Amino acid sequence: MPSAKNINLTHLMLCIKGALTMDREEVLKVVEEKNIQLIRVEYLDFNSVLRSRAIMKRRLKFAFKNGINFSKAIMDFTVLEDMAREPRWGAETGDFFAVPDPNTFAILPYSTGTARMFCDLVDIKGNPWPGCTRTLLRKTQEKARKEGMAFNVAFETENYLVRKEGDRYIPADYSKCFSPDGFDIQDPVLKEVINSLENMGVVIEKMTAEYGPGQYEVNMRYSDPLTSADNFTTYREVWRGVARKFNLLATFMPKPFPNLAGSGLHLHMSAFDPKTKKNLFFDKKDKRGLSLSELAYQFMGGIQEHAGALCAVGNPTVNSFKRLLPGSWAPAHVCYGPGNRAVLIRIPEGRGEDLRIEYRSPDPACNPYLLVSAVIAAGLDGIKRKTDPGEPMLKDIGHASAADIEKWGMKWLPRTLGEALMAFKQDRIIWNALGEALSEEYLKVRQAEWNEYNKYVSPWEVEKYLETY
Repeated sequence: MPSAKNINLTHLMLCIKGALTMDREEVLKVVEEKNIQLIRVEYLDFNSVLRSRAIMKRRLKFAFKNGINFSKAIMDFTVLEDMAREPRWGAETGDFFAVPDPNTFAILPYSTGTARMFCDLVDIKGNPWPGCTRTLLRKTQEKARKEGMAFNVAFETENYLVRKEGDRYIPADYSKCFSPDGFDIQDPVLKEVINSLENMGVVIEKMTAEYGPGQYEVNMRYSDPLTSADNFTTYREVWRGVARKFNLLATFMPKPFPNLAGSGLHLHMSAFDPKTKKNLFFDKKDKRGLSLSELAYQFMGGIQEHAGALCAVGNPTVNSFKRLLPGSWAPAHVCYGPGNRAVLIRIPEGRGEDLRIEYRSPDPACNPYLLVSAVIAAGLDGIKRKTDPGEPMLKDIGHASAADIEKWGMKWLPRTLGEALMAFKQDRIIWNALGEALSEEYLKVRQAEWNEYNKYVSPWEVEKYLETY
C-alpha cells in the first residue's frame, strides 16, 4: 500500500470501492488535499435513523483516537423523538463514543467541502458498546466464518420520489412501470444520485422505474455483509440529500400511499467456503430440482422458523405491515419457491454456480446491520438443527383462497407490528444472537411506537363509525 505522501485520487477510489483498505493517515491526507472542512461521523440507531455530528478537520485525529461522544440516551429515543419507557440508557448514563471507520470515508459529492464516515460505537474504555449494530454484524460474520462459511449479500431496494402539494405528498411523476418516461422526467435527479453513489463507492447494477408512479428500484452489487449494509445506508443518505436539492423528497417509508405499491428491501444472499470460494448453497444434483444444497434448505428452514421475529427487525414500523398483504407483490405467508414473487423466500432462476436466495419481506425502513445479523442467526440455527423448509410453493399464494391456504398448511407472517414484537420477545435464538442489552432496548423503542399508534383514532374510523354507532 502506498504511503500517505504518495496517495492519489486513483488510490482513493480503489479504497472506496473496496479493492483496497484505507487507513487513518490516508484519510487525513485526503482531507487536506481535497480541502474538506467538515467530516460527518455517523451511525444508525434502533429506528434506522442516521445520527450524525459534524466535526472540523482539525478534530479528526482526536476522533480517530478517542471517538466523538454521543449521549447513550439517544439510543432509547423512539422515531417520534420521545424516550422509551424504563430505558436502560437514560439521561444519567453518560456517553458512548463514535469511532470513525476510515474504510467508510467518502466525500459527499452534493455537499461542498464535506465528507462522512460510518462509526463503530465504543464505551469510555474503548471497548465495543453493546448498542452498536455495526459491531454486531461484524461479530455475526466472524461467528459464521468459525462455522466454515461466509456470505455474499446484496440489497435490492425500492423507494419513492415525492413532492409536496399543499399539505399532502404526491408522487413526483406518474410514469408507468418499466417505462423510460420515469428516467426522462427525473433525469437530473437520477443521474446525480447514480454519480454520487458511484463516486462514494456504491456500485449500482441496474435501476428500474417501478410499479408505483415515482417509485424506483435499484440493485446494488453484492459484497460481504458489513460492506453491503454500509452501502445501503449510503444509498438512503444520498437519495435524500440529492432529492432535497431539487425540492423533492426521497422516502423509504414502506407504504406511503394506500392505493399504490409498497417499497420493499429484498435481501439476496449466498454462502461460500472462505477457503475454496465454493458456493455452499448450490447443488446441481438437488432432488427437488432447484439446484439447492441441503445446507441451503436448512438455512431457509431457519429463516422460516424465525420469520415472526425477523419481521420485528426487517419490518420495524406500524406502516410496514400495510405492505405485507396477500396479492400485493409482497409476501404474507411463510413459504419459498422458484421464481415466485408471492413467497417469503424466492429462488431466482437459472443462476448455476451463482445461485442465491432472495428474502423478500423486509422493507427499507429497517436497520440493515440488524437485519442481516438476524437473518444469518436464523439461518445458522436452521443449519444447526437441520430444519426442513418443506416443499416449494409453485402457486400464486397471494391470490389463493383461505381454504387452499389452510389445506397447504401455510403460516401467516405477523399481521401487525404488535404481533411481530411478541414473536421477537419470545424468540430466544434471535434475541440472544443480537445480545441481551440491544434486544431489550430495541424492543422498548419499537413497543413505544406501537403503543402510541394504538392510541391514535384515524379519520377512517371517525368516518365509518361515529354516526353508525
